[in-house]
Amino acid sequence: MAYPLFLTVRKAPSPEDIPTLREHLEKSFPHKDNLPYLNALCGSPLPRVTAQRLGALSLLPALLSEAGISTESLLLQRDGHARPHFSHEDGSPVDLDFNLSHTDTHVAAALLVGDGRVGVDIEEPIPPVRALPLIHRYCTEGELTLLGATANDGLVADFFTATWVKREALAKQEGRGMPLRYDTTKLPSRITLWSGCLSDTHTRIAICAPRRNAPASPVCLSDSLPVQFA
Repeated sequence: MAYPLFLTVRKAPSPEDIPTLREHLEKSFPHKDNLPYLNALCGSPLPRVTAQRLGALSLLPALLSEAGISTESLLLQRDGHARPHFSHEDGSPVDLDFNLSHTDTHVAAALLVGDGRVGVDIEEPIPPVRALPLIHRYCTEGELTLLGATANDGLVADFFTATWVKREALAKQEGRGMPLRYDTTKLPSRITLWSGCLSDTHTRIAICAPRRNAPASPVCLSDSLPVQFA
């Protein structure tokens, strides 16, 4: 039986939305011990970053509702590697996992119901002027072979964006990994990885979960921006 895996992606909120987002999250996660976590999210000196962080977390209540899970007693915490997770009031783990990602223009959240971890990453298109110097520095031989001999700067940049978003999702799923550790042409056998893009842009997204009991694909909420998985 496959574990339920839910995903949603929306446009990033603006700094003007911070008070509304904060109020929504305090109501959605009412346990008093969640306040330090919420305060930490608001600790950035950049209002746009605070809005993105709160916006990504604000996607979680709808995902939990879709999964039939109450937020009343869930505690938002971070582990020793600063990875966010849920726990019960007594500190015992909850049999579900979530992961968040945000950019200047989009926020994303994934929820896995069952044991194991989920990782999600979203990346806006990396422009050629930035991507071209990086691709030969960071991509593996296998990835460069997959890219081939294309001389189209736009295709090279899109390939690097798609590669990087997969690496970030893998690292976040592991919980303490670094993106450069991975070769996307040799994915770990223990995970399933889906990658794609938003249907109306070249914004890339990747999500990975344990291969055991992995679903055919993540379930996108009805109000999520359309995601096309390859």
